[in-house]
Amino acid sequence: MRRALALITELHGETSEEVAGIYHNLGGLFRASGRWHDAEPWARRAVEVRQACNGDQFALVQDRAALAPILQELGRLDEAESLMTTALPFYEQQLGPDHLEVGYVLSNLGTVALDRDDLASATVHLQRALQIKQQWLGHDHPSTQITQRNLTRAQPDGA
Repeated sequence: MRRALALITELHGETSEEVAGIYHNLGGLFRASGRWHDAEPWARRAVEVRQACNGDQFALVQDRAALAPILQELGRLDEAESLMTTALPFYEQQLGPDHLEVGYVLSNLGTVALDRDDLASATVHLQRALQIKQQWLGHDHPSTQITQRNLTRAQPDGA
């Protein structure tokens, strides 16, 4: 992994879109395995390199959106929420209000609200996220089911 990164860096330079993509993917691999502390520096470096490239704004938003749930898991809710609330309108404008990426960000915002015991806000975000995920993924997809469970947590009275 580090050797591949060194080769890509040597070929394209430290502040290239290609290198930023490698950092993004490494952060994602550690995130997928639940290794949040290991994921953060890679994901954060992806954002830094992408910013230095001063190029693809969509990829920069994706990097920030990928960093956000890592920070959330590490208990840094303010920073995570800030990244998510920045990504949401960008995705809505670029992809449309019912795109799956919008659903993922809404779901993450809903879980931040749950972490803060803001059940009203969690409900709003999670209901919209659930609708989008059901449309794109179906009712039985694991991501849809997680959002449904989180929505149930946000509505303990069954509202």
